[in-house]
Amino acid sequence: ENECVVVVGILTARQFPSRSNYSVVFSARFDGELLSSDPVPHETRLDIHNELAWVLKYRSFQQHRTQRTPIKLQVLCCCSLTHTH
Repeated sequence: ENECVVVVGILTARQFPSRSNYSVVFSARFDGELLSSDPVPHETRLDIHNELAWVLKYRSFQQHRTQRTPIKLQVLCCCSLTHTH
């Protein structure tokens, strides 16, 4: 059976208040699988250039497309020193 790839591209983010010693991580859940980006230094303008990608069977992809399944993107701020949110 054919497979499809669903890709969420995260390129940049603006108007984040700068926080030293912090990193930003983007995560998204789709089709029961949670994916997270690499940590990015927390600055006013974030240049992220990360992609989150899920490989699905074509039938599963069709079902998600028909149901218009949302992909919720979460932004987490983590302390680089203590690794806490």
